[in-house]
Amino acid sequence: LVLRPLGSSLGITVTFGDVTLTLASTDTTLLVGDSVEFVATATTPWGPIPADSLVWATDSPAFLGVQNGRVRALRPGSASIWVSYA
Repeated sequence: LVLRPLGSSLGITVTFGDVTLTLASTDTTLLVGDSVEFVATATTPWGPIPADSLVWATDSPAFLGVQNGRVRALRPGSASIWVSYA
């Protein structure tokens, strides 16, 4: 499942079963060496899921580094990131 916002400044919220995941920032263009921090929250009916339980990844680690929501452009190209709940 791939979700894309309707506009570059809109976040994404998706609910699967009892878990709601919200990504606050979306489309971003970075120059090599630039970085940006994305913020994701996950909640259940029983309360929030700790941030350290969220798993961040990229489809192109040669172009983009990602760790705990901090994304850094490593070289020219394009990449996607995703966050999931472990």
